[in-house]
Amino acid sequence: MGLMQDFTATTEHNEAYYDALHEDDYNMQDNMSDLIVFIGNKGDSDDTLYYYQAMSAPDKIKFQEAMLKEFNDHTDKQHWVPVLLTTLSFGTKVLDSIWAMKRKRYIITQAITKWNQD
Repeated sequence: MGLMQDFTATTEHNEAYYDALHEDDYNMQDNMSDLIVFIGNKGDSDDTLYYYQAMSAPDKIKFQEAMLKEFNDHTDKQHWVPVLLTTLSFGTKVLDSIWAMKRKRYIITQAITKWNQD
């Protein structure tokens, strides 16, 4: 295969990859126009899970590793300081949060690349 053929094949592959990559972004953007729909729409992917679902999944160890990495990264970068709830003064406001998990996949092959906490 000549250099021009290689370039053409690579360009076509990159365009297909780019289109697939941005299709999800466009779908998300469309859903965000109506936040009620966006919040209520879990999506059609079995790869998006809440904490209790991830801890019941066969690959829960991978999610636990991702959670620990996420926690340690934020702590190491001093984005937050972990404290015991019992050490807070009465009336201290604590922000509610949830763990939302997602399996990340290669777009073309759909093979799992990593397990993330979103």
